[in-house]
Amino acid sequence: MAAWIAPLLASLFGFALSGLVAAAFQLAGHDRPAFRARFATAKDASWSLALCTFAGPHIVASAAARRWRQGMLTLLQLSAAMALVCLWSFCSGVAVFGLLGAAGLGATP
Repeated sequence: MAAWIAPLLASLFGFALSGLVAAAFQLAGHDRPAFRARFATAKDASWSLALCTFAGPHIVASAAARRWRQGMLTLLQLSAAMALVCLWSFCSGVAVFGLLGAAGLGATP
């Protein structure tokens, strides 16, 4: 496998995961996901942390695109936000691939 395929797959998988988590959050009857953490109980805190961690790339990308369409961001600021989304998606994808590998579900070379 070429050296560039693994990072690309990790980024794509991480961004797809963020979209799925954000969509699941909305399907559960909540508003659009945002960086609003609740810490009333341990369950609320863990759910907020998971949502912000794994849905974060989707939250940042949709907010940046919305603000760019409204004229509140320049193209350079939008590009910086999308670079952050790519890096965050890569990190999420690597974390999930690591968890899958630890569970014995990963591919062996």
